[in-house]
Amino acid sequence: MVTILSILLQPSLILIDNGHFQYNSFPIAMTLLAVYLFQSNRDVLGAVAFSASLLFKQMGLYWSPAVFGYLLGKCVWVGGEQG
Repeated sequence: MVTILSILLQPSLILIDNGHFQYNSFPIAMTLLAVYLFQSNRDVLGAVAFSASLLFKQMGLYWSPAVFGYLLGKCVWVGGEQG
């Protein structure tokens, strides 16, 4: 019991968890908003939301190939002036 408490209450773990990972919720929320907007056929607003996610923290680069593929595929599929 004492060993578990000493590991969990270690200041370095608390600083890493609270300092490094605390701002991940905003980019995830903006990415989810972008996916919702893409499903609602509001591609420009979705691209703006995803760009805000990327500008806030580069963690969104993990999802950027999927967003790029979706938008490129939609441009090719729709074609013409609408794409």
